Amino acid sequence: MDSRTQERVERWDSRPFDGDLHALAGADFSGAVVVGDTWVFLLGGRVVGVIDGNLEAVADGSGTAYEAPHRALPLLCSMEAQRGAPRGQYYTNETPLEEVDDTLQEGAFTGYVELSENVLSGDYYLVYYGGRRMAVAYIGNAERLLVGEEAFERAIDEVGIYDVIDVEVEVTDVADAVDAPSATDTREAGTPETHTQAGEPNPEPDRPQRATVGPEPAGSNATASARSRSATDDDPAETDDLEEDETRWQESRTVPSVDAESDGDVANAPSDEGVAAEEPSASSNAPEPDADAPPDSEKPTEADGAAETTTPTKGSDPGDERDTEDPVGRLEAERERLRARNQELSSTVAELRARIESLEAELEEARGNHRPSSGPDLGIDEALSQTNLFVRYDSRSQPTLGTAHEDRVDRSEVDANLRLEYHTQFDDVGTTVDGVPFAEALTDSMEFRFLEWLTTELFFEIRDTGRADGLADLYEGITRIDRVELRSEVPIGTGVEDGAETVAFDVVAYDKMGHPLLVAALNDSREPVSRDRLESVATDAAAVADRHPELAAALVVTRSYFEPGALEVVEEATKSGFLSRGSRLSYVNNAGYHLCLSESRSEGFHLTVPEL
Repeated sequence: MDSRTQERVERWDSRPFDGDLHALAGADFSGAVVVGDTWVFLLGGRVVGVIDGNLEAVADGSGTAYEAPHRALPLLCSMEAQRGAPRGQYYTNETPLEEVDDTLQEGAFTGYVELSENVLSGDYYLVYYGGRRMAVAYIGNAERLLVGEEAFERAIDEVGIYDVIDVEVEVTDVADAVDAPSATDTREAGTPETHTQAGEPNPEPDRPQRATVGPEPAGSNATASARSRSATDDDPAETDDLEEDETRWQESRTVPSVDAESDGDVANAPSDEGVAAEEPSASSNAPEPDADAPPDSEKPTEADGAAETTTPTKGSDPGDERDTEDPVGRLEAERERLRARNQELSSTVAELRARIESLEAELEEARGNHRPSSGPDLGIDEALSQTNLFVRYDSRSQPTLGTAHEDRVDRSEVDANLRLEYHTQFDDVGTTVDGVPFAEALTDSMEFRFLEWLTTELFFEIRDTGRADGLADLYEGITRIDRVELRSEVPIGTGVEDGAETVAFDVVAYDKMGHPLLVAALNDSREPVSRDRLESVATDAAAVADRHPELAAALVVTRSYFEPGALEVVEEATKSGFLSRGSRLSYVNNAGYHLCLSESRSEGFHLTVPEL
């Protein structure tokens, strides 16, 4: 099984598994079971997928059971693990997702739609079984799970490229799969082998049927396409009886065979007249007329007798003259009708294939029109100086940094709720930064990663190491960040005449009232930070603190290291020494703010002064 799907499954609630699949079936279990390398996915106690092995190995072994937080997930994960080549790939602005959703529901589709390419907010999935749809979304880097209508509404509002993947789903009862004897054993026991009209072996009793999935071609029998959309979207209860749905879907596709000249793609489409239910099949077993045979008035008596005993068609009277009709002629007429129907469906398939080719050409053109080169290319300084970042939450009712400051809230809960948004003073659509798409350049920048570390890691490191009192101003200041300016200037003048005087920092974080809470100077080069550089930052930070008493901390961050002279500046500024374990750590007493040093290595940040 692919690593991404496995990683997602392993986040579900787990418990030991002792090989008792019957117990899971009896409990209507929905989730996954792994024994060795074999994965089994169950929905409502029935097996919907076996990956990298067989059920017998799982039934005889021990491993782990993972219970899915939503019933759509085991079906989706099973489909992902069996994923083949996409049936088609589409761009949302050219082919809206809701239009495809309507088509797939009306066509009784089984498979899924994945919207993830060129989508920044997360991965979105629409999961179908017999046309019934459930929606799943994984939002942000933390992959916060959304399901149902909320996931669907967010998916149709997104812009990106999506794949349509059809999957064959075999639904199996545990008792049938684990306990039932094989077909060979049954025949050896004396049970005769039966055949369908086309000469293929019938499936064993109660064995679930495998349904070939995909929307019906236009013009096909209304049996499948008339499946009502009245079923509530995303209702897990709608998929409870998967086996019944699948059998019904299989029956709706049962048709008589046509001759060998028929198109294989459409020969299995249901006919308009319901021939399979009402008239004998024009199968390969039907007798062909003898070209040298005499006319009916000259046929031998045996042939006349055969004609008289022909089974009457539906609705005929056994004593009616139709009993004496030529059965060969009637079958030939039926064969011609089916040939005409087959030709009609072949024409529909050709039209649909032409439409697919047209849409693919439009998609390629759309991709070309939306390449990053269509917008301006900015330098990194110009782009960041016109960008603001915002600390936001999906819901204020869920854990935030503020509630984590007051209560012992788990970090993962805050991470799942917190998001960093951006606003630019330029149109960022198609804009690049030194040849890289703007959004990618922004999230890769040292400034963005520093803010991410500040809000998702440093805050909890201070709390969990017991340094919340010693770094109180910094600790509380992080919870109050509302807006962040990059490559920003802070006014330090105290009067009207010198109001234009400013000092510059790479990052300035403000509260809701516009007061500067934290300032940071970043060194993204391999050169170490010198004493002169530290003195300059300390002087500017003190000036900001004099004008803005709300300032909680000034941080100097380097991708390299700090020279000894730079460390001495911090020690002198904090007077009591930066290694002090006093009530306030690395605190500039006369100005009233924390002066901290941080190093960035291996794509992460670490607070080096003070040490936590």
